[in-house]
Amino acid sequence: EMEELKDPVSPPLSGKKLVLITKMKGLKEIVEMTLGCQISTITPEDILKNGVDIDGASGIINAWSLDMTTDAYPKDWGKESDLVLKSLFKISKEMAPVLKEGGHFYSITRMGGDFGISKDVNPFNGAISGFTKAVNREYPNSSVMVLDVPEDMRMDDIFDHLSREIPSEHTIAEIGFDGKVRRRPV
Repeated sequence: EMEELKDPVSPPLSGKKLVLITKMKGLKEIVEMTLGCQISTITPEDILKNGVDIDGASGIINAWSLDMTTDAYPKDWGKESDLVLKSLFKISKEMAPVLKEGGHFYSITRMGGDFGISKDVNPFNGAISGFTKAVNREYPNSSVMVLDVPEDMRMDDIFDHLSREIPSEHTIAEIGFDGKVRRRPV
């Protein structure tokens, strides 16, 4: 367990422009309101099919796991791998110059807020987490974090908590939050 976080004085990404990876309707508005940034959305399918136009964005919020199945045994491993990893790799390559200078890269996973310790989870959540931690090591000047939450956590609660984690003095690359308790892996 970790200490409680304070509410941010102002939205942590005010004035920034970020790319949100999602298909979820209404999520853009929640993220813009909670984090204070301008959002453009893109889906993994669009990234794979049409490429990426970051158009002055200073970072990525990868919310794809909020769209994908929570089944511990996905039916189409190849398709899921493309949607989760190939698209994330492709957009990260495009964003590399920004990340080198100090951009933003945040991922949300749904492994229960405890990184899948208490139950079987979709293994692609772990892949997202690992990829995000690799980005953290590759781009130390950037703000990078993966936030693991329960499957049933409300979207506004997820991004409200993320808004508290981002400005934390001791931002940690991997945080689990079950709705009450913050955790980090040992």
